[in-house]
Amino acid sequence: MMQRQGCTEATAQIYALVYGFVNIQKEPWQAGLQKHLTAFEVGSQVGDMEGAFTNIFQHYNASLFGCGHNLIVIAEALRNYTQRAFQCKQIYIWKSLACLLQLSHDLMGIKDNAFTPHFTEETCYQDAKLKKSFAVCRGLVHKRKYIAILTGDVLSAATLYDVANEYTLGSIGLGRQIHMMVGDFVDGLLGFLLGRKYKGTEESTKWMAIGCKCLDVIKGHERNSDWNFANKMHLLEAEYYFCIDDHENAVASYRLAITLAREHRFCHEEGLAEEKFATYLMYCNQSDAALHHFTNAKKAYTKWGAKVLADRISKAMAILAPLCSRGSTAF
Repeated sequence: MMQRQGCTEATAQIYALVYGFVNIQKEPWQAGLQKHLTAFEVGSQVGDMEGAFTNIFQHYNASLFGCGHNLIVIAEALRNYTQRAFQCKQIYIWKSLACLLQLSHDLMGIKDNAFTPHFTEETCYQDAKLKKSFAVCRGLVHKRKYIAILTGDVLSAATLYDVANEYTLGSIGLGRQIHMMVGDFVDGLLGFLLGRKYKGTEESTKWMAIGCKCLDVIKGHERNSDWNFANKMHLLEAEYYFCIDDHENAVASYRLAITLAREHRFCHEEGLAEEKFATYLMYCNQSDAALHHFTNAKKAYTKWGAKVLADRISKAMAILAPLCSRGSTAF
């Protein structure tokens, strides 16, 4: 309607608000992606470069954290948009896009510096900290924590969880962005993992409380959008049941998490659910079944383009294979 009436000056800002904050609460995250690309084109045409690049950030933030689209495709596009954002002097959004590009590189196992030639990731963080640009600090810490959790570096993830709490949200709206909602999900996984690790101690009680708090948050999101959050809710429930040795419910919840992630086309979270289920099965001394689900995890991570995660699974499979029955060692 705005375009038919020639009122396109505000299109990018309106689309950023509606499709970047409002619709993601209820609609499938895949549904708004094209709208952000449209808003970028319209914003660029009318000279609203801030609005245009805000939509680009929201598009690739959703593609990466939310939808699990192929990292190779995402990284190729982000290299172009990151350069253009800097040329257009959209420095804050340039840093946000560089953060997404660096996350893609890290998951793919690429050593390139996404912040070149002006920063490294660490100098960008220190510069933002010095200038009290806490939104940039928060984004970088969240990115590091996400990587640490996915790669199994739980001690670093625990430290980063505490660091992230130093950068409180400047507005309620920030908590409604996709990467922050996914952050609640992975924080819950971290909580339950450390709850098991430190079982029987005060530290376990602390982390179990964090896991349960995050599970409650995800349950609230799931009531608004089962498409985006049902798989996450069931995976957190499975990890909770694992912690309390409720094996029947744990198995059922892992299977639901895998099925829903696959059906809703979240291949990154399908891989994560398969990996978590395989880890649980190893704990239960079910080596053949564990190897099967590690194989599925590797396939999903490979589809995502996350070579680092796929290689990590390959190492686990190599350790597990000698414990399996003959004929169960296919990589």
